Amino acid sequence: MGRSSAGHGFSHQNQRVACRSLGIVLSCALRRLFCATPWTKRGGCDAAPRCVRRAKYATVTQEGQELEELLRRASEVSERQFFDSYQAVLAKGRDGPVLGLRSWLRELNLEDYTHQAMMWAEEMGACDLDEVLENLEDFSEHLGLERAEFLERAAAASAASAASAAGAADASRPMNGTEREDLLHFWSLHWRRPQTFATFDRRAAVTAAPLQREEEAEPVSEPLSGQLFAEMRARQEGDLQYLMVMRQQAEWNLPELPSLDGNKTWTFCGGAEEWLRVSGADTTAPVPLAPLPRPRRRAMEAAVLGGGRRGARFLQTYVALERLHPSDLRGEFPVDAVNRSKQLCLQVARDLHGAGGLPDWNRSWEDAPVPLGITAESLENKSEVVQGLRRYYEVMDNTRIGQADKYFGHVLFGLLLSRLWKRFDLLRGSNLLSLDDLASQRALLEAQLSGEEERLEERLFEAFVTRSLEEGGRWLSLTTAASLALRRHTDFVFGAGLREEIFVPLSRAAREGFRQGLRAVGPGLCADVLLKAAQKQQLRMLSLSDGSRERLMWHGLVFGSLLGQHELCSDAVSPKDTLW
Repeated sequence: MGRSSAGHGFSHQNQRVACRSLGIVLSCALRRLFCATPWTKRGGCDAAPRCVRRAKYATVTQEGQELEELLRRASEVSERQFFDSYQAVLAKGRDGPVLGLRSWLRELNLEDYTHQAMMWAEEMGACDLDEVLENLEDFSEHLGLERAEFLERAAAASAASAASAAGAADASRPMNGTEREDLLHFWSLHWRRPQTFATFDRRAAVTAAPLQREEEAEPVSEPLSGQLFAEMRARQEGDLQYLMVMRQQAEWNLPELPSLDGNKTWTFCGGAEEWLRVSGADTTAPVPLAPLPRPRRRAMEAAVLGGGRRGARFLQTYVALERLHPSDLRGEFPVDAVNRSKQLCLQVARDLHGAGGLPDWNRSWEDAPVPLGITAESLENKSEVVQGLRRYYEVMDNTRIGQADKYFGHVLFGLLLSRLWKRFDLLRGSNLLSLDDLASQRALLEAQLSGEEERLEERLFEAFVTRSLEEGGRWLSLTTAASLALRRHTDFVFGAGLREEIFVPLSRAAREGFRQGLRAVGPGLCADVLLKAAQKQQLRMLSLSDGSRERLMWHGLVFGSLLGQHELCSDAVSPKDTLW
């Protein structure tokens, strides 16, 4: 364009050309920055508003406002400065508030919905793709699609790219950290595609091979380098193990467990009306977690048992005891063995510091001037202590960390059960299973008299479990990789940082007890402080109905069993121990 000799503005004879160029720029910007309201006529440029007057959107983004300001100053800068500024604004708004959202939609062949998606992300304050996926129902509704339709369209659109990804060149390369992270989003959209499973299996095998070679290699001599190397390898193993569990759940079409974390601090999964009145409407969010129908429950039971029947009575006993329905157990059931297994899981969970792990900071004397507990003086009024304990357990049972710890225990039991039946199958198939104990001899005799082979398998397995539990907690020892996979799962379901979060009100209770001159803070005061923190949205809560609790139990058992079935390295038992 020409430049006026009197200043830096556009010349009079080229103003029509300049306005036409600006109109093209603005039209392109509208398509890429989804700017909303019709722009007003500024700076004498009459052509620009005609280009955008028919825009249907309702909100101008930050990038759109910057572009509008750039248009207003168009007559004050050179053509080169204008287009440089335009490119800078365009680059800033290319991805919007969520990094990678545009490319993600492009890969799913949903690029036509880019402006609606970015507007939704900006209005909701989403910062990454995790938050988009956690609110997928609201996101798809904003795009004008049903959730099922969105998933179907996305999976169908990506079938070709998934098939091409199965090529030999791609399959020969191990997955890096970014690709493993992308796969976590990938499963939520492509979970019924056979070519997806084939692609993942090839990539997983290629990724796992160097991990096994690295384990056999000589350790790194430098302590710091060796520690960093071990942590990176454990992280990679944990990610891969987690993905293998998710892949198995998707292939078997098992029910999905939604995330119970969200923007509201008190999550309700049906029932618990008395807590709904306590919480207040502004802090609550419903999450549908319906009881499992019978076919789904049978599928999850088969997943826990690896498709076999040995261990079915053992699992049935655990479920009945957890549901507090021991009357469901008619006849002889391994109640003692299951209770010993639960005690073992509880001990391991304590050693691992539960679902939340250790907090990132240690409490000082100022944080906890007096301990939490029951003193001899407080026991003089036993009824008050019992009432305080009951109220404390009721509140803790509705905290997110309390339910996460219970779920953690279900996962550990599923892991223990899978390790037990895997070893039982190996010894039984190799004719190395010991039959010298009294319980095994009795089972053999009963099978000979009745001719029931399935009953013999169950009794031999229960006798094997009884002998194995005498060996102690080595059955539930976890590698760093397995622990990382487990914590990643619990963080997704319940949210991260729960242990640090509950330390804050408990420290507040300790300081309050110190001000009152108490030697220890009793359960009643702790319950009051926790409940106040929950009502002030300072503590994440989770209230469940009986059906929701049972469903969470089954999800935990399935995840733990699959975690044991897909261990990259033997977490608890060496090859020699496995045979003998």
